Amino acid sequence: MRLEGEAFFEVVSDPERPFYVLANELVTRVVGTSFNVKAFPEEDVAEVVVHTGKVKVFLSGSAESRQQAEDKAKTLKAFDRAVLDRLSHSIKSERVIPEIIMEEVFDYNLDDTPVLKVFAALERQYGVKIQYPESVLSECRITADLSDESFYEKIRLICLGLNASYELVDGEVVVTSDGCQ
Repeated sequence: MRLEGEAFFEVVSDPERPFYVLANELVTRVVGTSFNVKAFPEEDVAEVVVHTGKVKVFLSGSAESRQQAEDKAKTLKAFDRAVLDRLSHSIKSERVIPEIIMEEVFDYNLDDTPVLKVFAALERQYGVKIQYPESVLSECRITADLSDESFYEKIRLICLGLNASYELVDGEVVVTSDGCQ
């Protein structure tokens, strides 16, 4: 896929059919993840920020074959950012912890964890408002490993475990539930 501008992706891993994003000279090969790419044609830099999972980034348009370039690719994991300097044709990577994440990254390997705590962590980490009936869910707890799941898959699995449902309304997640079962 070719991109000019900025886009957020959530991609499921499929080794047989890798997903590529071509943004200016920056190529991102997806290994199953959620990430943001920003590459405006008029800007001297392009960037990839990984939210979950991992991607590989490398330069396109070099004399090397795509496979040779991909073999030298930088692998980014959650909370890594790669910045392409289009003038020098170089890629620098760094670790970033978004400000919306409090002191530590929330561990989504859940063991009898209060659902309200999980929803609060999801809101902070992903910057998406989640509306839910707090009084109805206040005693609900969840045990599951959601570490490698995308945001929407985490929400889907939590709702499945609670016998709840959710919908997207004006960019917010609205959870409906009659309580724990």
